[in-house]
Amino acid sequence: MATSAPSSLESLLRAQRAAFHAEGPVTAVVRRERLDRAIDLLVTHQSALCEAVASDFGQRPAELTRFMDIFPAVHGLKFARRNVARWMRPERPRLGFPNTLPGMRGEIVSQPLGVVGVISRAAWFQEG
Repeated sequence: MATSAPSSLESLLRAQRAAFHAEGPVTAVVRRERLDRAIDLLVTHQSALCEAVASDFGQRPAELTRFMDIFPAVHGLKFARRNVARWMRPERPRLGFPNTLPGMRGEIVSQPLGVVGVISRAAWFQEG
């Protein structure tokens, strides 16, 4: 079973990459909707998330999980939602080519480069 997990993760990442390239650049409206969905998922399923974390840590209080894990994530997502349009605005470089040529101007447009797969595992050690 351990050998199938990496291949299934690789196929999932390939599917996400293909969907990313097929969709192309997205608008600020779409990004806000996605951030809203992420916030809604965390808020709606916070009890299940607290239970899962308690199961992993063994008797971890739900209030601690909400305070340390869920609320900061929701806060960060809300911050991103407020600022996404500003972050997406094209920047004009002050100096350099092509701005030095008459009638020319350049822009820096920030766009995501692709998908990111993050696999994380927290390890807790007890001295004893």
